[in-house]
Amino acid sequence: VTIVALDVDPSSTPESLQKFREWVGQSDYIWAFDRGNRVAQAYHIRSLDTTFIINQAGQIVYSDASPTPYQTLEEQLGKLLE
Repeated sequence: VTIVALDVDPSSTPESLQKFREWVGQSDYIWAFDRGNRVAQAYHIRSLDTTFIINQAGQIVYSDASPTPYQTLEEQLGKLLE
């Protein structure tokens, strides 16, 4: 399982992203910038906190446009790992 957190804010800097990472406490994620919003446009992201789960074949098997509860993530990932 690989988790990627994508920053789409054009005013973000590596320093501000690092501060946010420390505040959130999730240093195990891959954190990246989406300069030019190419990824956001490709996946039709319309709101912050959008979550996608993509299987090994590259198919979106889960998505939402709001903060995803831990229990939901656990359930959805569990289906892929069965």
